[in-house]
Amino acid sequence: MSEVIAQARLTTWSVIGPNLHHLAEELRKHAGVRQAVAFGNRLHVSSDDAEALEAAIRSYRKPPYEWRPISSGLEEVFIHLMNRTSDNFTS
Repeated sequence: MSEVIAQARLTTWSVIGPNLHHLAEELRKHAGVRQAVAFGNRLHVSSDDAEALEAAIRSYRKPPYEWRPISSGLEEVFIHLMNRTSDNFTS
């Protein structure tokens, strides 16, 4: 399991604050953000490019939001891998 997480090479930040749904929509517009997913009352923002992710979130890392780097878990890796696969049922 830890090998799968390590191979994904994701960098993940956790953020809390108001209106996280809107923040997620805004963050997803940035090329450096691969995913912005709600986990309870937090948003996990991840990318396989740490520098691009840092650049993408830089202007949002201020009040009223509280950001902190976290270890990527299986949930983030699973979502990342699912986003990379194509839908076999589309034509």
